[in-house]
Amino acid sequence: VSCCVALVCDSKHSGSHLATRQQLHTDYRTTPFNAMDHPPVVSTLDELRTELHRVFDEDHVNVDYVKELMESYQSKPADWKKYALWDRYKYTRNMVDEGNGKFNLMLLCWGPSQTSTIHDHADAHCFMK
Repeated sequence: VSCCVALVCDSKHSGSHLATRQQLHTDYRTTPFNAMDHPPVVSTLDELRTELHRVFDEDHVNVDYVKELMESYQSKPADWKKYALWDRYKYTRNMVDEGNGKFNLMLLCWGPSQTSTIHDHADAHCFMK
């Protein structure tokens, strides 16, 4: 049994102001990522959610900042167990937070002997923890 936290940023959300992949890359290049930009270390899932909402409320999203933020979260079962639902036949994608129309925070769970093939999600920008 295993679970991971996934952040999915979908530029196709209705009313979303999330930049496209190219715009995100361009915004990052024009906005240096320096020591002042480093995200806080988040110790709980609630702190991660709060910071993600703050970051995605901005007009431009620094993908390296989000990546570092996700990496700083030290996952604890007590944080996410209420979201963990399993299916005996396939892995599950469990919504943790619908974000502010710009992202979804999900908990993905695999039961014993379950797998999923490596794949991508076209037009979605994903971070896995």
